[in-house]
Amino acid sequence: MLAKRLSRTVNHFVRRKTTYVNNPITYKALHANAPLPRCHIIEPPRATVPEAVSNIIASTPFNRIPRPQRHVFNCLVQNEPGVLSRLSGILAARGFNIDSLVVCATEVENLSRMTIAIRGNDEVVEQARRQIEDIVSVWAVLDYTGTDIVERELLLAKVSLLGPDHFQQHFEREIPGVTGEETEQASSSVDNSMSPTAALQLRANQLSAINQVTHLFNGRVSDISTESLIIELTASPDRVDNFLSLLRPFGVLEASRTGTTAMARSPLSNVVPDKYTEDADNDEVVDLPPG
Repeated sequence: MLAKRLSRTVNHFVRRKTTYVNNPITYKALHANAPLPRCHIIEPPRATVPEAVSNIIASTPFNRIPRPQRHVFNCLVQNEPGVLSRLSGILAARGFNIDSLVVCATEVENLSRMTIAIRGNDEVVEQARRQIEDIVSVWAVLDYTGTDIVERELLLAKVSLLGPDHFQQHFEREIPGVTGEETEQASSSVDNSMSPTAALQLRANQLSAINQVTHLFNGRVSDISTESLIIELTASPDRVDNFLSLLRPFGVLEASRTGTTAMARSPLSNVVPDKYTEDADNDEVVDLPPG
């Protein structure tokens, strides 16, 4: 009897304790003044002034190598044979290496536009410009150096999808004297060295990485095959150079650039003049302070 009574007392106490703990009103009353749990705040690292200055100096590239200035000529010439050879002969006689030369027809019949990009001394380039302008078939030569222009270039680049480890495979098939069996064996070296799933994953990872870089430069994929893809990009020459430097680790098989074409920007005709500039122009001499 004593054991049963003790068991009932314990069970009753447990039921009261459970009801007491699980009651929402009682729980909120007990924890009304309880402090809230503190969140763990991760503070960012803070650098001192000397450390920040040293980091800025170390991460800033200093180009101390003097480079000749880049000149862009826009030549309006008569559309007839021999003009290009005479023009390039004048530049070659003065030792200029033409960085880019683009010739195209204009909207006017029998009138072509030549966009030439060269590097050299200003005085020598000016003499060459005058000699080019003296050619009978040349209507005018515009020097866009220091002018606000729109400059674009088209790039077509074929990039490997096999990765840098299998980059040499693309060139083994072009070696003279290789039989058909050896060529077929070289073309399937990726599939033989790894499982089909691993080879497919390799191509997918390579394609995803190349697509991300191409998207950042506003380019697009024009063609794709099982082992390579062709990327099309239209941008300024400096941006094309940077894009090619980022593609080289993936394996650039071929690259073709059209050269630079440029056109001067038109000035804005409805620009509101500055208030202070307009007031300064309207001031009379007598209103100006002495000196």
